[in-house]
Amino acid sequence: MRRVLRIALATAALNIAAIATPANAALTLDTDTFAVTADHNAGSSQVTINFDSPVSDLTSQLVLTLTGGTGNAFDFTYTFTKSGAANLVGFGFDASPDLASVTNVTGPLAFFANTTFPDSGNIEACFNGGNNCSAANGQAGSFSGGFTLNFTGSAPFTLNDFVDRYASIAALNNQSGEGHPFVSAVPEPASWAMMLLGFGGIGTAMRRRRKDGRLLQIA
Repeated sequence: MRRVLRIALATAALNIAAIATPANAALTLDTDTFAVTADHNAGSSQVTINFDSPVSDLTSQLVLTLTGGTGNAFDFTYTFTKSGAANLVGFGFDASPDLASVTNVTGPLAFFANTTFPDSGNIEACFNGGNNCSAANGQAGSFSGGFTLNFTGSAPFTLNDFVDRYASIAALNNQSGEGHPFVSAVPEPASWAMMLLGFGGIGTAMRRRRKDGRLLQIA
């Protein structure tokens, strides 16, 4: 029985690792540095960045999806949501190599280049609902839209130093604040799926083991 369980658990772990680190991924997130690497290879096209905040019960989530592009141009869509008593204002990041331009901006957030977040300093790319990236107007509970990043240099390209901005934080008397990436304790949906498959395999192996035991007793 123990041997069967070990084999099933090892198989599930390998399957989860394969999902978490695709060999040729178009979009990958380094959970140590929180840098997102983009290229035009086949593979995963979506990453999720979780942000903390100045208060313990407020977080946000930015989902970036690479939808197309050629050469130095990368087309993205995003959904930006929060959990907690506050509103969102915007998010930003730096890029390497540098951005040549940002085009095809859709959705309620406007693009600002080489601007300042009040607590984080200069940010190369900022998407914000207000008049600038220090403003708190234009806030909402969620945002979605798209943009095209046009890079200088050659692939792969990296987005890093992510930051987001909150407004009307209830625990801070409706003041504004910023958040930075952190590793969520909740597994990604793909990991949940592979875990469930692994547990299903364990259950199947145990049932077969019991059935084989009954057959031996009959014989």
